[in-house]
Amino acid sequence: MPRKKTDDSGPATETADYPQPRTDLWTLEDLLVSDYGFRLESAMPCQRALCRILEGRPLGDLEYDQDVIEMFGGVCPELYGKAPHMMVLLCAIRTGKSLLSMAHAVYVSQKIDLTGLRPGDGVRISILSTGVDTAKATFRHLAGAIESSPWMNSLKLRETADTIELRHPSGREVEIKVVALSRAGSTLVGRFSAGVVIDEAPRLSSDPDNVETIDEALRAIHGRMLPGATVLLPGSPHVPTGAVYELYEKYFGSPTRECVVAKARGAQLNPFWWTDERQEHVKSIDIETYRTDCLAEFRRAPDALFSLQDLADVTREEMDLKPSSTEYSAALSAGTEANAWYLIVEQHAGHGADGLPRFAITMAREWHASVDNPLRPKRMAQELAALLRPYEIDHVLCAESTPLELIDEAIEAGISLTPEALSGLDLLQRTEEVRTLIESGRYQIPPIKELRRDLLTAKRHQTNTGAIALHLPESSDGRRCPFVPLLAMCRKYSGVDIAEKQIEEDHLERRARLLSENSHDRQASNLSTVSGR
Repeated sequence: MPRKKTDDSGPATETADYPQPRTDLWTLEDLLVSDYGFRLESAMPCQRALCRILEGRPLGDLEYDQDVIEMFGGVCPELYGKAPHMMVLLCAIRTGKSLLSMAHAVYVSQKIDLTGLRPGDGVRISILSTGVDTAKATFRHLAGAIESSPWMNSLKLRETADTIELRHPSGREVEIKVVALSRAGSTLVGRFSAGVVIDEAPRLSSDPDNVETIDEALRAIHGRMLPGATVLLPGSPHVPTGAVYELYEKYFGSPTRECVVAKARGAQLNPFWWTDERQEHVKSIDIETYRTDCLAEFRRAPDALFSLQDLADVTREEMDLKPSSTEYSAALSAGTEANAWYLIVEQHAGHGADGLPRFAITMAREWHASVDNPLRPKRMAQELAALLRPYEIDHVLCAESTPLELIDEAIEAGISLTPEALSGLDLLQRTEEVRTLIESGRYQIPPIKELRRDLLTAKRHQTNTGAIALHLPESSDGRRCPFVPLLAMCRKYSGVDIAEKQIEEDHLERRARLLSENSHDRQASNLSTVSGR
């Protein structure tokens, strides 16, 4: 039964006889831990920090907590009162990811600013799950949590098989809808979005069967997000590919209002479950499971050529190596003025104590054209020559598709470009050589995220004929591992002295062939014009 409020804070009013917020200033953190909310009484500093960042609140004293600092990659977010547009939560299993996601959905349903919406405008918070069964289980947990809290239940207007409608303080209805990702298309359109949760996003975004669906979902929602709405991407790390891993590479340790990435170990979020004994037990059974489920680290994909840990072991701190009196190989991928260009310089770094040769990527560069800054062959040839001159490199391998104009301009700048073609089998074998060198610690790479990303994305692929070939998948931003073929090209000629005479002969032969082809095309065009008359 309702009871009268009898304190001296104002006139007597009727209040509900159950736990509820004392004021309208309650927070997501309050909702997660309180009796009127989700009752996570043992919330750890990292969980409280996640709540504060999702609201855009300052971390306060948590800013100095070592686990919190580690969780954000060494740099705590400063969002100045604004919630992030996107937040990636990479967490160990059994750490309350789903609980936080549901609490955030309820929080947003009460706190989102609906100013300016017209009568009849629908508002929805979408929770996308991995499959139909998982979506049903998630909805049961959400419905059960709301039902068990008299205060949250008092906000409920109606409930269907996959939707709960809550009353916003403005009197409007806000839907929380749980649906399988495969059925998410219609869920994300036709309404304003107060927020989206994509459960187990790391796994979904790296799964070939779901990657297009999740990429389309991310593209579809941004134009429909209300001010202050957040796309929440929780889950345990999977393989280091896909949209979520790309966000991790870009924003972990570099948080912005656009995206914040948090990565937390099991012991940081739920030490009551992840005891030392349990961690050792999981580790003894399967090291890969231990890395993902307990340490929240990415695992190696079954068909991947390179592992994240192997690359970390051979990554140096310096960006470029200083010139030295050693042998170098260089490879260039150059397209038209409107395309991206890529350069790799590999160094023979001598021999180790075991007598085996060592190699290093001395330099990796990429150039991206724009409307205001096309990649003109003359300017790029001069820039290329300036980059390579300190290393006394005047011979560079390049793709057969390299524009003839660039080859000519490179000669003027003092660089001979040698077109080279690698067959599918040769390309795989040379890339396997790079993998062997990296796994044995005899190949050093610079700390360039794009280079590491290309290596992690490269895979073995079985063709329709049963042959094994190198597969370079296209990323969400259109990148197709451009550095990998250049590494393979350098491997093919590493330590091989290509005579200048042979290079010049190759260039002249290719120039003559291209001129002949161009002449043939002009003759065909003229004949077509005459016949058209």
